[in-house]
Amino acid sequence: VTGQGGDRFWLTFYARARRRTSVMLYRSDDGGRRFRLVRALARRPYRLSAFVGDYTGLEVGAGRLFAAYVLPRAGPSSRNSIYVWSRPAR
Repeated sequence: VTGQGGDRFWLTFYARARRRTSVMLYRSDDGGRRFRLVRALARRPYRLSAFVGDYTGLEVGAGRLFAAYVLPRAGPSSRNSIYVWSRPAR
């Protein structure tokens, strides 16, 4: 998602490592040439046989960045929930 004048680019994705799934938020201020980690939005344990999916959403509007993602509520065998995270898009 590109925000504020088209010069900033936001990116979210799922990352798996060490039996955990994380939702990562990155930002580029130079049109996508370089990205820097802003933060991990969430981290959850997972089982190798579990499927989280690729359900993410990202939007910039009214000066805010909104990220939506799906992860298990608690442990690796719990039901999935939809989460929405927001912050000023600066």
